[in-house]
Amino acid sequence: MSVRTALVVCFSTLDRDPRVVREIDWLQSDGWAVDSLGLGDKPRPTVRKHYPLLDPPTATRPTLARAAIHMFLPYRARFRLLMGSRIPQDLGADGTRYDLILINDMDLLPWIVLASPSLLSARGHVHLDVHEYHAWAPPSRWGRIAKILFAGYHEWTKSFVASPVFATRTTVAGGIAALYAREYGVPRAAVVRNAPDFVNALPSPVNPDHIGLVYHGNADLKRGFDLLIQAVELLDSRFYLTLMLTGAEDGKAAVRALAGGNPRIHFVDPVPLLQVAQRINEFDLEVMFFPPVTENLRNALPNKLFEAVQGRLGLVIGKSPEMVRIIEQYGNGVVTPEWTAASLASTINGLSAERVVELKHCSDTAARELSASAERERFLAAVEFAGDQDR
Repeated sequence: MSVRTALVVCFSTLDRDPRVVREIDWLQSDGWAVDSLGLGDKPRPTVRKHYPLLDPPTATRPTLARAAIHMFLPYRARFRLLMGSRIPQDLGADGTRYDLILINDMDLLPWIVLASPSLLSARGHVHLDVHEYHAWAPPSRWGRIAKILFAGYHEWTKSFVASPVFATRTTVAGGIAALYAREYGVPRAAVVRNAPDFVNALPSPVNPDHIGLVYHGNADLKRGFDLLIQAVELLDSRFYLTLMLTGAEDGKAAVRALAGGNPRIHFVDPVPLLQVAQRINEFDLEVMFFPPVTENLRNALPNKLFEAVQGRLGLVIGKSPEMVRIIEQYGNGVVTPEWTAASLASTINGLSAERVVELKHCSDTAARELSASAERERFLAAVEFAGDQDR
């Protein structure tokens, strides 16, 4: 039987995209030969061939030019100019055909729907990993005019999720899968969670007089930073909070401004993704308190939860259904009953040092099951297609 071939596609810098890199690793470990299409350099030395997406045409780069494109051109013409023009012409030119095309984003969906017949082998199929729920949000600098210019194009691109070209689909959480199934009438996507590799570690000791809370991740003000920082003001003196923030500098500055110099709130520099679990191991509790102001936050099952488990931390969350299921199954966290700073503070204040030790121990017990090795099997099962032959 010949080696199966896969093309992994994402409109991102692939070597910085942990989910895409894991997908490549999982396919290769299952015997697939993998090519890639995306931004940046080859994401893995073992990738057979990488096709870098081209730079946007010079004429489309000025802000006014892009506004004019969105104002005057129909959707398909916009796509051809803004995105289709970035596909390397040598992709498939040598006759290479794929048994699997795995596409990871919305931006290139119209292209893959049109191009897949010329890139697939006779036994091949296309798999769509939608990741999270892609709700359109206007660029803040554009204001109200953004809705007129961009919203329709975004929804047109997103509508390709329902294309029959996609034989199989995955997403990061059950709630997201249900959203897409309801919105587009497609079969419910399989769930492959954003869990990192297993880390061989032990829970750090708990100092009853100095219990460390941590939040690591994107400095997005929608993620409850105001409530988290207000809660610190109400906490017993036993507790302190460390923030390890990623993302835009203006977001980080906004969080610092909210903290207002509180001596019990510390900021530390972020570390590379592969070092996160080891870095946060010194803390005791990861706080993930995300008021459900968007569909993604309502259905949040974030990377940081699994990274916190690998760091052997206990979890403190709000009533986010996907995260609640994890805590109910593994007993490694506590759920705050209301979306208020006072409720969050009361939940944390109610934790004794002994209870914190117990939560950390439960994360230690769950660490292997909540790691990428378990997700690998779900992913490989999800990308198989009963219509393919010679498997």
